[in-house]
Amino acid sequence: MLAEPELLEALKALSPLAFEQWIAARFREDGNSVVPTLASGDHGVDLVVTKESETVLVQCKRYRAMRVGEPVLRDLYGALHHARATRAIVVTTGHFTRGALEWAQGKAIGTWDGHELVRRWPSEIEELARQTPVGASPKGIKARRGDNWFVYTSDDGRRWAVKASPLIGNNPALGFERLDDPTLPELPERLGPGRAGRPPGLPVRRIRMRLIILQAVDHPKKPIRYVPVGTKEAWDPMLHRRGTHVLLARSDGTLERTMVVNHKWEHVTHDSSWLRVRARGEPGSTSSTVALPMQPN
Repeated sequence: MLAEPELLEALKALSPLAFEQWIAARFREDGNSVVPTLASGDHGVDLVVTKESETVLVQCKRYRAMRVGEPVLRDLYGALHHARATRAIVVTTGHFTRGALEWAQGKAIGTWDGHELVRRWPSEIEELARQTPVGASPKGIKARRGDNWFVYTSDDGRRWAVKASPLIGNNPALGFERLDDPTLPELPERLGPGRAGRPPGLPVRRIRMRLIILQAVDHPKKPIRYVPVGTKEAWDPMLHRRGTHVLLARSDGTLERTMVVNHKWEHVTHDSSWLRVRARGEPGSTSSTVALPMQPN
């Protein structure tokens, strides 16, 4: 077994997003459902962790030397009450200030520092250290096309790299996987100059994906949402059982309960900042286009 400083160095070598993903994997191994939030505007919440009737908001701080102060805990505590969650946890590779620890006493907010992570997951961190030797570049996932790339599997079993919002790609109900293979081809096809559907001056791609149409359960008057599904295995239950509930994370860390009301195939055209979804209906029916914001690389 490696010494604690070496184990901590393996965690600190991760990018902030890779650290967040590693923490999410540990919660999933414990039987929790984990939904990451958007990278910005998340009110201090990185992960929404649910298990049975408990909802936990998690904030991840991958620090090499900095300490987590009381203001960070106060912000997350406010998000906890806003989301009506059960409790919150701040997870860091660094340490907490004395003021932060004193403020957290008696409140429904946990403080997990680097020592606590080593205590909880020593073998998992040692395995990580073998994969990423101490002193290696911390760029990790960033070198593989960026943090907003996922794997889409077509009905014939072929796997494609596709860029999507983290709220879509990281949602386990939608069947996407995070992209780890840098050689995986991008979902075709790229449109050349003069071809139909290419906006002037924009490098765009048109692809065909599965699409479910979701309606908010608690707010049925809200506009419906068009959401892609990454695998046939995730798609089929929704296809045959309308009314299936899907939890979608909001940017403030809360979860929105939605219901599948229909399904379609779509053409998706996207550039570096927007995902444009055009739903294709039955012959003779009308179609609509919506634009969903995407995260930059």
